[in-house]
Amino acid sequence: MKNMIAQTFFSILLTSHLLTGAIANAAIPSSKTIVSRMAKNNGRGVYVIEQEVQFLNATEGNNLIKERWIIQNAEVMRLIVTGAGVRWDALYRDGRRLASAVDASSPETKASNISHEFLEPFLYIRSSAKFFDYFIKNKILPPSAAKPTARIANINTYKPVPEAAVRLGREGGAIAWVFGEPTPVGSAIQYPGAWIEQDAFLLRKIRLPQQTEMTMSGHAPAGAGFKLPRERTITWRPSDKSIDAVWSATVKVLSAKSFAEGSLAPQLQGGSITPAEAKMAHLPNDPVVKDFYARFR
Repeated sequence: MKNMIAQTFFSILLTSHLLTGAIANAAIPSSKTIVSRMAKNNGRGVYVIEQEVQFLNATEGNNLIKERWIIQNAEVMRLIVTGAGVRWDALYRDGRRLASAVDASSPETKASNISHEFLEPFLYIRSSAKFFDYFIKNKILPPSAAKPTARIANINTYKPVPEAAVRLGREGGAIAWVFGEPTPVGSAIQYPGAWIEQDAFLLRKIRLPQQTEMTMSGHAPAGAGFKLPRERTITWRPSDKSIDAVWSATVKVLSAKSFAEGSLAPQLQGGSITPAEAKMAHLPNDPVVKDFYARFR
């Protein structure tokens, strides 16, 4: 009799455990569903964003710089950097950056590949395919995540298989969908990942393989369906490995305006950086600022 009661109790516990696990897995949408909802929050048309960047570790005194961004989408952008004795221009399109040559002896622009740590596109990606492209390139999701979902042959025998790189977590006090493998306890290297707010489907944090992190908060409407984070913090380790430090910059949005598609096209063309603008190119001679603009802009 006692054995029968014990077996019955064990069966109830096992069933409860399995049911709880099934419910937990069912509560986590697929990465495709999450990414699709997230892309819809990134608006449409063209945006002009005025913001200021404060460098918390700068030593040269000029630790506050203003930026003006003209955004067509995640692939086409124009940046104008200004401040006391500061000027720098860059155009991003077709995977290349055309930028003013800082302190050049003659006014010129130089073309180069866009940095792997260029963070701005994560705010302006408007398609699921492009999001998956960025997440896979940064080793946040495996290549299999972008493959088409297999058709369900029989709903009665179908058993959902949870994605290994998608789980529930927290970021900034909010419940979030977390992309990426969890970092093992005690690991000196933090694994890359992305944290998407559960209810609002807003990107709240991104960590790149290079250990660079960007956290985002204060999302607010910026017109045409775009919810823009009004404050961001970027932390990174110096390119100079002999410097044992963690540097940080805070980006605060001052204003955001939306425009119709194509309305600012001339400012996003290859010749939009004039010789006069290139001649004024100058950034503070501070290792923190220089590292920031070389890697993240």
